[in-house]
Amino acid sequence: ICFGQRYDHDNPELLSLINLSNEFGEVTAAGNPADFIPILRYLPNTSLDLFKDLNQKFYIFMQKMVREHYKIFEKGRIRDITDSLIEHCQDKRMDENANIQLSDEKIVNIVIDLFGAGFDTVTTAISWSLMYLVTNPSIQRKIQEELDTVIGQARRPRLSDRPQLPYMEAFILELFRHTSFVPFTIPHSTTRDTSLNGFYIPKGRCVFV
Repeated sequence: ICFGQRYDHDNPELLSLINLSNEFGEVTAAGNPADFIPILRYLPNTSLDLFKDLNQKFYIFMQKMVREHYKIFEKGRIRDITDSLIEHCQDKRMDENANIQLSDEKIVNIVIDLFGAGFDTVTTAISWSLMYLVTNPSIQRKIQEELDTVIGQARRPRLSDRPQLPYMEAFILELFRHTSFVPFTIPHSTTRDTSLNGFYIPKGRCVFV
């Protein structure tokens, strides 16, 4: 989706990315006490140093991929999200009245966000779905029947098939509701003073969604 290519399972770049993601998950899984007690960020912290190092490696990898995209980019020929961001960036640079300017650094950060949001959560969702389907074979049969009826065996599913797959859609939504990985995410920070359900949350406060 991001780079318009499919990797072989033994591709060195893919394996490197998977290893980085696994290391990142191990480092962040236990949480960081500095998220709750800010003064701790000034004390030596091996986990935090490793977290920063992994982020830097991830940034360098994505920066390399985006730069390679710039070399072969053709305006009007959009192959993936990175191409779309590059074209948007160039269009905005030519428009002096544009309110939003996308820098090259922002393109890299957006791609990183897409990877970060989809890499671990997708694999976790698939793992949960397999567990539920194995323990509920009747649901598995109904989903398979719906897929066979709507899509068949001759082609792959498309996003446009979703309206014709109500049972599968209901299963996915129930999976997100019932499993535990959706409500918990990485720490965020408030960008301004706000309130939620009557509770005042000042600007710059660490929050978990």
